[in-house]
Amino acid sequence: MACGLDPHHGFLHSSGRNKPALALDLAEEFRAAVADSVVIGAFNNGELQRHDFTSALGSTALRDKGRKALIAAYERRVAGTFHHPTFAYELTWRRAMEVQARLVLGVLDGSMPRYVGIRTRLTSDPSRRYLVAYDISDDRRRTRVSNCLQTYGDRVQYSVFVVDVRPARLVVCLRNSKVCFGYADSDRAGVAGDRGTAG
Repeated sequence: MACGLDPHHGFLHSSGRNKPALALDLAEEFRAAVADSVVIGAFNNGELQRHDFTSALGSTALRDKGRKALIAAYERRVAGTFHHPTFAYELTWRRAMEVQARLVLGVLDGSMPRYVGIRTRLTSDPSRRYLVAYDISDDRRRTRVSNCLQTYGDRVQYSVFVVDVRPARLVVCLRNSKVCFGYADSDRAGVAGDRGTAG
């Protein structure tokens, strides 16, 4: 609505039962990168556990603690940035949702020739995929590394991330956190990429 679109007039979803069809259409391209990533990450890193759910009368719901944890994980994710494949600049996932809605409006009013969805893993992108694992004793430094890596990828275990990032950016991230490949005996980061391993 903020972009001048009617959320009930969609292309893929029906607007029956007062569903916001267009909003659901736009949400599809963010499902894996944001929604699935948040939920899987929350389970993998222990933010969500079995006791955070309650079941009654055949249905299951989140308890308050679990709901707050999931919302916090979502907020962290949408605050992360990535390189927009169409406009070639860095933006947050939250901002990207508005940008994509404005692209739809552009196609409808004729100012844009076509709609291009968000694809973060193009073969022409110079970014590479890495598996990053770290063992850091200092809480502040560990938090800095975690926050940096969450910007570029997904947490798969408590101290393990899969990231899609340009090699230079990954090096800068780790160096700024002072844990680049063995900064101290107790503070190490291991990185496995598609062309080799460092650690």
